[in-house]
Amino acid sequence: MNLHQPLTVLPGVGPKSAEKFTKLGLETLQDLLLYFPFRYEDFKSKNVLDLEDGEKAVVSGQVVTPANVQYYGYKRNRLRFTIKQGEVALAVNFFNQPYLADKIEVGSEYSRLWQVGQSQGQSDWHETAGSGRGRLAACLSAGSGN
Repeated sequence: MNLHQPLTVLPGVGPKSAEKFTKLGLETLQDLLLYFPFRYEDFKSKNVLDLEDGEKAVVSGQVVTPANVQYYGYKRNRLRFTIKQGEVALAVNFFNQPYLADKIEVGSEYSRLWQVGQSQGQSDWHETAGSGRGRLAACLSAGSGN
């Protein structure tokens, strides 16, 4: 392979993908190799009591209640379980994902990337894309092309 070859020589990169890469200014293999992240995000688990409003962080805890699926209409359901981090218990809810119930086991460790926000004096946790534990992830510009 030559570094000046187009990205389409890579397996899985066709004309549509190459078009998206072009919008980011990536046309050759060399361009791709020299495309650096604009920031890194730390995915080390944090204590829930140390987080501030708007902060994104991985929160880990031990599952203390079994996963329970509640159905409330056609194709509408909520999977709910509780994790405990130290003395703090956090309710975890997944909407319309009942298939996850089989993957949640009492006593197991559960980690997820969350963002905390304030709503009517209470902390609201919003799941964000991706998760990890003890990892550092690179954030790349996604461009505007879909």
